[in-house]
Amino acid sequence: MLLGTQEVGGNGVLRVGGCSTLDLAEEHGTPVYLYDEAEIRRMCRAYVDGFEARWPHVDVSYACKAFTAPAMMELALSEGLGLEVVSVGEMNMALHCGCPPELLTYHGTFKTEPDLEFAIDADCGVIVIDNLTEIGAIARVAERLGKVQPVLVRINPTVTGLENIQYTTVGDDTKFGLSIEHGFAAMAIDRALAEPALRLDGIHFHLSSQQKRFGPYRQAMERVGEVLVRAQERHPEFRPRRIVAGGGRAVRYYPDDDPAPVEDWVDAIAGTFAERVAPLCADDVRLGIEPGRSVVAESGLMLYTIGPIKPAGPPGDERLHYVIVDGGLSDNPRHLMYDAHHEIKLARDPLGQPAMRVTVCGRHSEPDVLFPDRMLPELRTGDVLAVQSAGAYTVNMSSNYMGFLRPPVVFVKDGESREVMRRERVDDLLATSPAP
Repeated sequence: MLLGTQEVGGNGVLRVGGCSTLDLAEEHGTPVYLYDEAEIRRMCRAYVDGFEARWPHVDVSYACKAFTAPAMMELALSEGLGLEVVSVGEMNMALHCGCPPELLTYHGTFKTEPDLEFAIDADCGVIVIDNLTEIGAIARVAERLGKVQPVLVRINPTVTGLENIQYTTVGDDTKFGLSIEHGFAAMAIDRALAEPALRLDGIHFHLSSQQKRFGPYRQAMERVGEVLVRAQERHPEFRPRRIVAGGGRAVRYYPDDDPAPVEDWVDAIAGTFAERVAPLCADDVRLGIEPGRSVVAESGLMLYTIGPIKPAGPPGDERLHYVIVDGGLSDNPRHLMYDAHHEIKLARDPLGQPAMRVTVCGRHSEPDVLFPDRMLPELRTGDVLAVQSAGAYTVNMSSNYMGFLRPPVVFVKDGESREVMRRERVDDLLATSPAP
């Protein structure tokens, strides 16, 4: 499969953003994270345009946890998106990038008092309540700072039809949100409305990531409607200003993956919202969504250089080879954490016929398996491998495990490349240590 602007050039080399991947590997070194800027912008516009066509007041917020970098935040803001953050670090980065505070949505299952002080003092647009305990904490900090803080209550609706259990964020087997069935969602609404230092703007829910079917979103919106009906029996004046549907549509990791188009997601969310929820809200109620993975995953391409190639069996038995590349679990731990799959291409011959059975490993002193049991064209030391659909949760989950250095992040567009995060240097590992 070829994603975004990926194509095979006249010389047979894989290209992205109008650039040869071999040239990019030579210019920026490997490992390297590449991002197809045109594809990211296309996805941002698809969400904004799609939802604005169905509802007049829309908040599309990029979920920064998928890929956090100042350049990505600036890109999202330039396309009319807000930013959804889950830490003071992300929030500070967003503010540094010029994000208007009112466009920030702050999530988290445990927000410390210093976290809340930072957010409220910065006039964060909305804080999402995830548990009953933090209602009083947010109110106390807001009162101390002399402010009224907008909040949303994150409900936990029970729905059926969810896929990819490792990504599920609703039901009793998850730490997220406030259960409708057990009465905690209702308690949170009552308590938030009772706090003078809080302004309850509405309801948030988050189903899961990698959703291929959208029936669960329709169910969740139905549950939001039920919660509002019961809340308005207790508080007739409560008319939400904002309803946010968190979670995300699936992306392509395998060649036969066929995620539904954005339009189907719009229909499932905006259609049910307009019919069952909007009549219970303020006239100018805003519908919010928070795409992350689906904005950046398919735009991302990682490049590695092949080092040793080792046969797994005795001489003459070369049914499997171990291919060691110059990166590993410190720059992409997704396979070890989620059994995640990425398609890989030989950069100089991406459409070449399979000739070798290989397991691609990293160079850490661990099994460090990146891509097990693949069939690839004939490989040789020094070849460049291109890893597809690597734009989400690779940069953010990278580490300095075993003292390895994080790769640079490079945006490519219209035949040009620009480094937006430099490669770490050895001295960077000492930056937080006291001087001798």
